[in-house]
Amino acid sequence: MTVKNSGPGTVRLISLNVAGGMLLDKLEQFIMEERGRTDVFCFQEVVARKPRFPGRIKFDERTYEVLKSALNGFSCHSTTPYTVNDQFLTMFLRDGIKMARAGSVVLVKPRSKGVRSWAKMQYAEMLVGGGRAVVAHLHGLFVPHEDQRLHYSDTPERMRQSRNVIAALDRLRRPAVLCGDFNLKGNTRSIAMIEGRMLNITKERGIRTTRNSFALPGSYRLTDYAFASPGVVVSEFSVISENVSDHLPLRLAFSLT
Repeated sequence: MTVKNSGPGTVRLISLNVAGGMLLDKLEQFIMEERGRTDVFCFQEVVARKPRFPGRIKFDERTYEVLKSALNGFSCHSTTPYTVNDQFLTMFLRDGIKMARAGSVVLVKPRSKGVRSWAKMQYAEMLVGGGRAVVAHLHGLFVPHEDQRLHYSDTPERMRQSRNVIAALDRLRRPAVLCGDFNLKGNTRSIAMIEGRMLNITKERGIRTTRNSFALPGSYRLTDYAFASPGVVVSEFSVISENVSDHLPLRLAFSLT
């Protein structure tokens, strides 16, 4: 991966865990402000109905429809739910972006006690300049633990999740950008496995946190990452300081070598 100034053939994307639309009005305003300068939106924890198991975070069942309305002029691609509360992944691509294919991959279905979700990755292969690239995002496995410090540590299932991410991207055979909420600390073997194949842009840019004051007590401060494979040229990367969820949005712009 190399870094240079933005230019023609550049794709600009935003990745965000929307936390079920917990701050939906602010989220909608943010999207309306960003839609004119963004080509791809990658959203995790999107909901379209009331949760079956309400928790401390209040989901808003209007979230999916509000996102679609705010992003008129974008094509919408969603996965099936991956949690007991019917949360799903959604990508919005600006009309005019030529997409070759899109899909999703179940990374791991855990059997650990207390786990109410599984890990899923969504991807889209698109034309970028004179080539093709894959944009993928995921919501990583959340494994509750009595010791909150271990919520975001290595487990056998998370190691398998990383292996499956690598295998899925290898099968697509294109330069790739990978982003999302990994639910992992940066010093885990699970993250290191991906770093063995892709540049961890979040680490390379010295990002210290992707959370804010709305995050639940005990939440780790850095769980959202962006990675770029060889052949990807990143011209911009930043964490946006806007409180529109309990996560902060990631902004990235890239082209191909």
